[in-house]
Amino acid sequence: MKNGILLFIGLIALTACQSRQTAPTTHFQKAKWETIAQINDLKRNKNHRVSIDVLAIKNEKMRMEVTATLGYQVASVLINREGFKAAVYPQKKFYQGNLSDRALSDALNFPVSPRALFAIAFDEPITGQGWSCEKDAEAMPKKCVQANSQIQVEWTKKNDGTKLVKITSPRIEMSWFFKNPELNFEEKPELFNLNVPNGYQVISTNVATRSISRDL
Repeated sequence: MKNGILLFIGLIALTACQSRQTAPTTHFQKAKWETIAQINDLKRNKNHRVSIDVLAIKNEKMRMEVTATLGYQVASVLINREGFKAAVYPQKKFYQGNLSDRALSDALNFPVSPRALFAIAFDEPITGQGWSCEKDAEAMPKKCVQANSQIQVEWTKKNDGTKLVKITSPRIEMSWFFKNPELNFEEKPELFNLNVPNGYQVISTNVATRSISRDL
């Protein structure tokens, strides 16, 4: 009888272990990623490599810090339910507005919408106008395409928990490598706050008022 109980407990433990191993790794609500992006500008025939630190609470808010070679600061980006903000340091410009599909394109020449970044980071299908997605055997997104804009996002998952996301469009090709996520970062209020630096030109990314800007 005692041996039977031990065998039963062992089977339960084995089943639980197997369940943990096969569960999708992105079933978490917040994370921090260190990432590296290789970006090819097809129109300008230029390419560059940047590091992007990503901190996000799923479908709520995201902060990205973009740095170039030798730690040169390129941009800070904030996305939340209220809208979009981006400080582009080399240009001394500050972009802000609603979560339009063109917000990232206007500010950083990035080919996808702010909302799509949450899907890319948390490995979820991209939703919205014109998007269709394929899933792999584990029901995780494998490829998403927005046919009318000729934009494609493709995930390649690694066995060690890292991933490579390839984003292609008529203007930009981007290979975006994500290291393993850090799940226990401290959520400080200043992480999700971005103010206009002194002397920066403010530009609206709203469709109806995109040309309006002012200097502070």
